[in-house]
Amino acid sequence: MRNNLLIFLIFMCTCMGSRLQAQESPVKLAGMHGGLCVYFDATESQITEVVNSGSFLVHALQRDEKGVALIRKAISASGQAPLVSIDAWTTAPEIPYKRNHINLAVANSFSDLMKVGVTIEKLVEVLSPLGKACLGGIPESAQAKVEAELKAAGVSAMEWKGSWLVFQKPWLEGMGTWTHRQRGPDGNAVGNDTYLGVPNQIQWITSGSSSQTLVAGGR
Repeated sequence: MRNNLLIFLIFMCTCMGSRLQAQESPVKLAGMHGGLCVYFDATESQITEVVNSGSFLVHALQRDEKGVALIRKAISASGQAPLVSIDAWTTAPEIPYKRNHINLAVANSFSDLMKVGVTIEKLVEVLSPLGKACLGGIPESAQAKVEAELKAAGVSAMEWKGSWLVFQKPWLEGMGTWTHRQRGPDGNAVGNDTYLGVPNQIQWITSGSSSQTLVAGGR
């Protein structure tokens, strides 16, 4: 009798743990604390959850053009408008970002995005080095295919967390860092980067003193 009770308690704790994991937010599952978050087909409450989860700027890409105005109104009323941009995503499946930009990408139903032509390869491309994606709604029948596509794109750090797939883009080979005012602690401003080559895009626009710019650790 005592053994049966113990087994029952273990079973209940396991079920509760799985349920709590399933209810966790994508931000917590990804273990991210800030940066640029691009959220595909988000609701107002999901956007608010990301804003309240850390130091995020959120860009919501909505395929439902009619819902954009309503979400904008709700976000504006909540006082979060300075941290959120909401746009109708009329260029799907093209993601409107150059490579290495997004710190966190979230899709509640990545299978729906796959149906309109969004690819794992493109998603990995627009993520910043060490950036993460949290993808939900991938049916079991498609999981092996998605994992194979991630490996083909050079991603090995991936994990299924409940119904979510979380993966991290690796640091790019040959990409240098700029951790101090003069690149490194030795004061030598000559970089060791062999990745960038000739600039062919605007990576970011900033104001203030460029001497304070730090590029390291995915930031």
